[in-house]
Order: sequence, then structure tokens, then C-alpha cells
Amino acid sequence: MRLLFFYICVFSLQSVNALETLPNSSVIALNEISGLLKEGDTELPYNKVLARLNMKIENDIQYEFYPAMRSAYVFHNKKSICIFPSSLKANMDKPESLIETIPINNAQAFFMGNSVIKAEDVLAKGADKLSIGFKHGNTFGGNIERLSHHTLFPLDSDEQSANMLYRGRIDIILAYMPDSLAIVDIHPDRPLTYSKESLFYTQADSILCHRTKEGIALVAAFDKEIVAMRRSGELKRLLGAAFIE
Repeated sequence: MRLLFFYICVFSLQSVNALETLPNSSVIALNEISGLLKEGDTELPYNKVLARLNMKIENDIQYEFYPAMRSAYVFHNKKSICIFPSSLKANMDKPESLIETIPINNAQAFFMGNSVIKAEDVLAKGADKLSIGFKHGNTFGGNIERLSHHTLFPLDSDEQSANMLYRGRIDIILAYMPDSLAIVDIHPDRPLTYSKESLFYTQADSILCHRTKEGIALVAAFDKEIVAMRRSGELKRLLGAAFIE
């Protein structure tokens, strides 16, 4: 409840004029995530939330789906006004030129393996050297540098990491939840395991926009609806198992 009160206060500080300058149409680049957000699959959690937001906001929003690296390219080259999911925390270059919504969800990066792996053991400078698979392009808010004493394998997907672990080609995986829900049981005889002690990094899954008149107006409009959806419980219901407090 304290968190919700904070979000309501944050939104109340948004300029009324921002809502009045909401553009007629906007393009938002979406980062496709297996099991969460994919073009044409209306049953996925993030698809449901975005569809609901689109119904509530008086604006013609065009969602354009891309692989992760491509969506980032589209956004940073200003071919879209916003990108989702993303966060100011994960965009270290010129953050003053960006603005984000209240979180739609949270993303947590865990160390995963065939047994529980404690983050403190991996991060210790005297730790045995491990081979760690992770999705190419993920920097975990710049914290990937904290793992430089290990051997890092940037891979095409979390699924590839899971397959390499299964074959014994890497020791552990570093991946986000809920993004990686689909790979936990990809090999049922050796499911991936993690716990709260495996947590490496947390960031918000927000809609990140360029800090322009259009971007500020969109964030204000989205925030109004996200607050209402949180307060009513609709957001948690739509996200289902993907919801992270």
C-alpha cells in the first residue's frame, strides 16, 4: 500500500498540461520476449497489459515488435517515441533525455543452475572461476562488470544458455525473471533452480520514452492508467504468474 501511495503521489505531480498535449498517434518499440511479449499472441501477460492500456488511452498507439537489439536501435535512433520493457536504470547514456512510466512490473536477474546458486558466492573475488551464460546485450544495469573474474558467454537467447548448461558447456546461467519463465522446465529431467539468495540485480519494467513534449504527455497518460490498474488489482491479474512485486 505504501508503494501504491507513492505511485499515486508521483502521478499527482505530473503536469495537467502534459495530458492535454497527448499526440494523436505514437509508435512504441516492443522488445519481444518469449512467453511474455510476442506479436500476435494476445494471451501473453505483457500483450494483455499493453492491449488494455491501448484501450484506455485516447491516442492511436502503434506497437511495433522487434528482437531486443533491434528494438533498442529503433528507439535510440528516435524511430519510436518509447520502448517497452525498459528502464532508466538500464539506460546509462544521457538519462536526462529520457523519461519512464511507473513500473508495469519488475525484472529480477538470478543466477540459475541445476542446484541453488548463492549470488554472494559468485560475486566473491576468491570464487572458483565459472563459465556464465547470459543473453547478449544484457548488462544488468552495468553490473555485468562485477563478474569479470569469471568467463562470460554472451549468447543469442536464454534458451541457448539453458541448452548449453544442459550439455555441460557452461556452469551457470544469469537471466531475468519473468523473462525466463519459459526455460525453467525446458529440460524436465534437470529443471533450472534458483532462490532469493540467487538474486543478482533488479530493475523496473517500464515504458521508457524520449523526454519530448510527446514523450512527457504519453508518460503522464500511461501513469494515470497504471496507477488505476494497480489500485484495482487488474494489473496483477493480467500479469498472472509473471507478476513480480
